[in-house]
Amino acid sequence: KPINYYGYTKQLADSFLLKNNKKNSLILRVSLLYSLLGKNILTQIVKQINSSEKMFYVNDIICSPTSANAVAKFCNFVILNDIKLNGLYHFTDDGYCSRFQFSEYIAKKIKPKKIINKISSKNLNQLILRTNNSVLNNTKLKNSTKFKIYSWKHNLRLLLSKLD
Repeated sequence: KPINYYGYTKQLADSFLLKNNKKNSLILRVSLLYSLLGKNILTQIVKQINSSEKMFYVNDIICSPTSANAVAKFCNFVILNDIKLNGLYHFTDDGYCSRFQFSEYIAKKIKPKKIINKISSKNLNQLILRTNNSVLNNTKLKNSTKFKIYSWKHNLRLLLSKLD
């Protein structure tokens, strides 16, 4: 049940694809996608950690951080093994956290003395209504393939080790 227009249009697109291409549609829904490339939450946090600016991240919105590298590996696995998946699947790294916990974990690995400040989402004065729990359940995907899904901490640690 979408709570904003963005969610509503996403639901419309999903419904259209699944209705009109039932046997040839695979939709992977991800949450808090991160990578060392481009503009995303991980590159933003790393930039802030290495600056002198104060850092504030919300502690009351929970999500499932997902490595873009893990998504790419999964897509490669599906293609190379000719796995037939149709429908909507949630692909996320295992586990969940707040954006504050995510940023704090990164800071501890890069610059342990950097202070991350908690902030409530209510203090952000956002115009868009967001849910406080955007954790996605990846059980359907796990039960449909033999692909090994690792925790967000494991996948994040692998990426951060490339920064050394």
